Amino acid sequence: MSRLAELPTFQPAANERAPRRKPRINWALMKAQKLARQEAFLAFIRAGESKARAAFRTRVELQTVDDWRGKDPEFAQLYQKAQEDGQAMLERRVNGLLPMAIDVAEETLSDEDVKLRWDAAFRLMKGRGLLRDADAPVVAIDNRVLSISVIDQHTADLLGQIGERAGKLEVGEDAQEHI
Repeated sequence: MSRLAELPTFQPAANERAPRRKPRINWALMKAQKLARQEAFLAFIRAGESKARAAFRTRVELQTVDDWRGKDPEFAQLYQKAQEDGQAMLERRVNGLLPMAIDVAEETLSDEDVKLRWDAAFRLMKGRGLLRDADAPVVAIDNRVLSISVIDQHTADLLGQIGERAGKLEVGEDAQEHI
C-alpha cells in the first residue's frame, strides 16, 4: 500500500475568503508532494536506474535524496529494497540477453573479414580491461594475404591469444610496424 493513501484529504485554508492575507502553508499538500516525489524516485530505482539518473528524472537534488535517507528510516529501507529489486531486474535482463550476445560474439570472431575480427577482438579485450589506451596498437591489415602486423611484442602476444580463439589469425614473433 502506498504511503500516499495514509495522508489526510486536502482541506482548503481558512484564509481563502480573505485574499489579501498572506496564504498559509498547506503542510499536508507539501507532505503529499514529497511522498509523490519519493515514490517516483523509488520507481526509477526499481527499474534499474542509478541514483543520479533517478534524481534527475524526478527533478530532485542528490543532496535531497541523501537527506531523505538520513532523516527518514522508512525511506532508507524502501530505498535499499528498491536498489535490490532494481539489481535483480537488471540481472534477469542481462541473463536473457547473454545467449544472444555470445552467439553474436562467436559469429563476429569467426567472420571471414580479418578487419572485423580484429576490431571485435580488440573491443572485447579493451572492455574486459585486458588492454589500456596506451596498449592500442598501430595496425596494418593486408586483406590480400590476410595478415596483421603490429608494433609491440605485448600486442603480438595478445593477438596470439586472439588467434588461438579465432582460428585464422597468425602473428609472427618478429612483429613489426607496417604502415
